[in-house]
Amino acid sequence: MERKKAFFFITLFSLVLSREVFAEKEKSHSNKVVTSASKDEKILLEKAPFVAENLETPAIDEETLNATLIEADKKRKPANNNESYAELLSPTLSALITEYHNIKTSDELADFIKKLDTNYDSYTATDVKYFAATIIPALSTRGLLYRLRNLFSIESKFVHSQMITYAKALALQADIFFPYQNSKAFVDFVAAPYYNNGVKVAEFNKEYDVQVWLVNEVVPQLIKQINRLTKLNLKTAVAWDQRAVFGPNSFADGIRRFTLVGEFEKTLQLASIHGALASIYASRAYGVNGSIRLSKEIGMVFGVDTLKFVTGSDGVSVKNIVDVLKKSDFINVGKLYTDGGPWMAKALEASRSSITYVKSAWNQSKNSRENNEDFLINTGLFNVNRETVRKNIDIVSRVILSSGTESLRSSVSGEVASINYSAFFTNPPADLKSFLPIDFDKSETVTKPMRTIAGQTSNETYRNYLFGAPTKWNTGFLATYYPGIQKDTDINKYLRVFGQMAGTWVAFTN
Repeated sequence: MERKKAFFFITLFSLVLSREVFAEKEKSHSNKVVTSASKDEKILLEKAPFVAENLETPAIDEETLNATLIEADKKRKPANNNESYAELLSPTLSALITEYHNIKTSDELADFIKKLDTNYDSYTATDVKYFAATIIPALSTRGLLYRLRNLFSIESKFVHSQMITYAKALALQADIFFPYQNSKAFVDFVAAPYYNNGVKVAEFNKEYDVQVWLVNEVVPQLIKQINRLTKLNLKTAVAWDQRAVFGPNSFADGIRRFTLVGEFEKTLQLASIHGALASIYASRAYGVNGSIRLSKEIGMVFGVDTLKFVTGSDGVSVKNIVDVLKKSDFINVGKLYTDGGPWMAKALEASRSSITYVKSAWNQSKNSRENNEDFLINTGLFNVNRETVRKNIDIVSRVILSSGTESLRSSVSGEVASINYSAFFTNPPADLKSFLPIDFDKSETVTKPMRTIAGQTSNETYRNYLFGAPTKWNTGFLATYYPGIQKDTDINKYLRVFGQMAGTWVAFTN
């Protein structure tokens, strides 16, 4: 059980930093005291001066969205032969795909993507606009692995090793599955340094440099992508040539080379982009400087990221991890920035947009599409385990779209837990470490009478495996977000409910 508690609360702490907790516009903040900006935050604000309230995406009219999806289904008149979809490709798109295949260097790739961006409004063919809108945001990932290397190598050998392993796997997979010059150029595009007007791109030296990159470079690209895709009319599906991704000599027999993209595919794409924005906005709201070193120290508790031989290991408890999290070195990790409230507000807005798109697409997926298997997404596959997925989507949409308290029920025990998801947004925690337990089981051993023979017992002492497990929490704080929590023992009930209800995977991953 202590592992579940660690998952629920300690993981909640780490997940909020990356993507999980979103917030509505800052109203009352009764549970937090905001002081002046820290040194890290001041540097962040100088490097990334964007104001959250100024980042706007098109409003979603759910009724219009649903009507568009229905109309698109009626208009789909795909051919009977997949190979004939080649006729749907515009000459401009065919020429662009050929140009992409001829790219040899990362500089050429960057120039190609910039050209698509510059000429976007002048393109008239719908398939070209979709192609361009889809790949232009890749500009923000140029040199990412190179820019990250210094940050990880300084703070954590283990994390640095993981990054190198990831980069090697990327290069190897590209070499195996995409044996073309443009694919190798893409690997260099992500992994190699580059120059802007003769100035070499700067590496990340602090975790807030990643926040700066996300806000300054990634967010504008994603918002532009949303605006472009929203305006794009795909009621009449367009063809997509798989060779654009897999290379000029792929799909030699023509089978499945061409596929169709329509409003349904676009809707799920928009859901994904809004979800990415929600993650970025949430990560921008809280302090992250020191988080890599924090991961390193937690790793050392487990014997990872250290050259010392671990002897006499007594196992790792929740207390061991919490002790690291509460060190003064990490006091600013997980603390709400002074401007964090508005960023959390944008995160909730993006999160709700994402689930609205998902819900509309799901409701439409039950309708059959002519030649369904020829579309990029075969909606017929969604009918497998449809009822289970429907429950998941119903639960997560109900919780995320709610402005008040929602009840969740265990499908096993029948117990009910309440969650005020919107409270994370209207009243974001001042410090995510407030979710951590505040006291632990202190008994290293337990002694119990054991029966030896009939009528006789012997007291035996053995290890208490709950030593270091959480026993006390800040229940007053937790009740702000989980109103039914009144005493420490309520935590176990809530963990049971969240672990046993239908829809758990959505509730913890959306």
